[in-house]
Amino acid sequence: MASEDTSLSALEALMTEFFSHNTSNERKRQIEQILDSFKNQPECWRHCLNFLSNTSNQFVMMYCLTVVEHIINQMWIRMPAPDKAELRTTLRIFMTTNHQKVPTFICNKLGKLIVDIGRLDWPHFYPDFFMNIHQLAQAPETAPLGLMLIQTAFEEFTSPREDLAVTRKEELHRLMLEQVPIVLNILAGHLDAVLEKHSHLVTATPPPSPTHYQNNSQQTLFSTSPLHTGSLLSGMFKSSSKNPFQCMPPLDDESHQLSVLSLKCLAQLLSWIPLSSYITSSLLTTVFHFASFGCHPEPVSIDVMNVGMQQAQTLRKNTDLGIQAMGCINEIMSKHCIPADYEGFLLQVFQDTFHLLQNLTKDNSKNASNRNTLADIDDVYVEKFTDFLMLFVTHHLKRFESNEQFPILEFLALLFKYTFQQPSHDGFYSCLEVWNVFLDYLSYKLKNENNYEATLNKYKGVLLALVQEIFRKLQFRYNQSSLEELDDEDLDDDSFTEWQSFLCQCLEIASKISELLPHEIFHLVFSVFEENLRIYFDLEQYLKPPLNSSPAELNVVGENECRRLHCSLRDLSSMLQALGRMVIYMSGEHFTTRKLDAQKTLEKLCHAATYSNRHKFYEVKTAAPLVLKGDFIEVHAQILATLKAFCYWLTQYVKETRDENSENSIEKIIAEIAIANIKRNVPEKVTHSAAHLLISLTATVRPVNLFQFIPVQELLALIGKLELRFLPIETQIVVYRSMSNVLVLPWANVTSDAQQMWPIRSSQHDLLIQALSEPLRSACSNPNFFQEKMLQEHAKSNIYGFSR
Repeated sequence: MASEDTSLSALEALMTEFFSHNTSNERKRQIEQILDSFKNQPECWRHCLNFLSNTSNQFVMMYCLTVVEHIINQMWIRMPAPDKAELRTTLRIFMTTNHQKVPTFICNKLGKLIVDIGRLDWPHFYPDFFMNIHQLAQAPETAPLGLMLIQTAFEEFTSPREDLAVTRKEELHRLMLEQVPIVLNILAGHLDAVLEKHSHLVTATPPPSPTHYQNNSQQTLFSTSPLHTGSLLSGMFKSSSKNPFQCMPPLDDESHQLSVLSLKCLAQLLSWIPLSSYITSSLLTTVFHFASFGCHPEPVSIDVMNVGMQQAQTLRKNTDLGIQAMGCINEIMSKHCIPADYEGFLLQVFQDTFHLLQNLTKDNSKNASNRNTLADIDDVYVEKFTDFLMLFVTHHLKRFESNEQFPILEFLALLFKYTFQQPSHDGFYSCLEVWNVFLDYLSYKLKNENNYEATLNKYKGVLLALVQEIFRKLQFRYNQSSLEELDDEDLDDDSFTEWQSFLCQCLEIASKISELLPHEIFHLVFSVFEENLRIYFDLEQYLKPPLNSSPAELNVVGENECRRLHCSLRDLSSMLQALGRMVIYMSGEHFTTRKLDAQKTLEKLCHAATYSNRHKFYEVKTAAPLVLKGDFIEVHAQILATLKAFCYWLTQYVKETRDENSENSIEKIIAEIAIANIKRNVPEKVTHSAAHLLISLTATVRPVNLFQFIPVQELLALIGKLELRFLPIETQIVVYRSMSNVLVLPWANVTSDAQQMWPIRSSQHDLLIQALSEPLRSACSNPNFFQEKMLQEHAKSNIYGFSR
């Protein structure tokens, strides 16, 4: 015994010395050699078990467990059965006796070693392995220890290391499935007991079925304001007794620990079991109850300084519970689970989802911060709940929607509120993705069912409200402070700025709804566009004409007036992009019914472009040049870009009006608008947009005799003189290709080759190619070209431009 005590003292001294800051690396290597030598001794595990029971040194404990781990992994098969029994029994007794005394990492290591033994010996040589764990997990004083062992066993047995034979892996998986019902009962029992323990503070009134509130009139859901959900949902929110997830009291530390461990075990279990055979409605409801812990911010302020650390910690604990529970729910939903009690499961999922959405979107205006509920909820919880909604809509909405008893419109109304109460842009984007999935489903349903009109009318109010609120959210007029936070300079991997990405994602949803409601969405867009365009046109009366060499001046000087103008110009640019996306729904099969709308829009765009070309607002002196100049450039460029989008419609329009080839034809007006911006002193962004308008016109519309149009002839002359070299190379290439299109592409609506005027156009194209290739030919003809690096470098740009 004295020898064991001496050895333990020596080991403690070595471990303390090893982890001391004063110990040199050389000495540490010597200690490592001593420890490794001990580890390879035949009976070292016996000494380690003795040391483990008689030391309080954490370093020694961890070393002893590491030695035992080496024995289990490397020598277990060769150990005599009595030695194995002694080792595992000693480890188990030490763990159950000391699990509350030793540090958590020591307890976890002990659990891992016992599970490693079970992985090798259970059930043949260690038959009571899981029975012991079940007993620990069911006893109140050892439940946390048992749950830790369950989680560790599932992790190790379902993803075993490569050193196990395939047959053993398959055997473990089969045996683990046999344990699932027992473990689920244990977990459900703990979770239900915790809820029961704290249920005295929660109303016992059962929640009504969501169908109790079903109302066929969607005006009550989406009327007056998109954020106003009408009397139906207002009644739900005001009645606290109708929601089983309201105001759960904070759990005591013991219950909280037990709940977190149970939910972690459940999440691990759900990641690999076949859910359909095991998940019941009652278990799902229990997990939803715990998910609700994360969506009640009102008892505790976010401000720790005001409420104290204890309350802040309580909120953190509730949030952790909610996050763990949402992880379990998402595992269930991601598996497309169809449990045995199918109908009851569907009803329960819908009810629980409904009630959580109620909690997350309820009016919090009486709160001192006057913020919506979501703003005070943990970001991770909100993210997980949005993930859940995505899984819910993707995998299960079809089942709900096809059942007339489910109040789908009420659910969409809550999803609507949840979307537009998101406190972050990323959260908003994720919600738009949920709507995107819903719209895909609705489009598929409409295409494959006979009652098209009835189904579309059912959802029409929802879709219009969604677009209205999206347009409200993306307008600076209503949302300037939030939108100004979006960066509009740095590009992401997709070459979008933060603002462009935001706008694009908003318009994608609007465009998708336009496919279903083209007329209604167009008029929503056009009304906002026309309102801001009118302000843009009215600027003309505030222009002071230029004096001598000074530029014209805009007589809008007040700070508020400049701010309103800035917002209007930004919104005009956004609506121009929205109009560009509407073009496809005015063409093809929609051409005849939407012709007047398209003509009206195109006329306004041409008027706006001509107006912009005439006044060149980017040159005008303003009271806020750093802001307004960029706005004017953006509007000008966007007008041209929207005209480019309308070239798609114009192609079909020209076929319908083939006799209109006068100098005032719409095609030539557009060509003149574009060419007017391909010159010096025009902002690069505007010129680039004009070049793309021109190439779209010449490639798709292909107007007759455009090469004889005076502005085109003038542009060809400038190219022949190489006077467009001031443009960026990419813009040059687009312009050159446009002129090539004019000369080599067949005109639309001209079927006879004789009428195509190929000889004249061919000769002009030859002149164009000669002019563009002249710098390259000239450089190559220089006798020193192949020796002089400077000449070769100078020729590179010519080669690049000409070859493209």
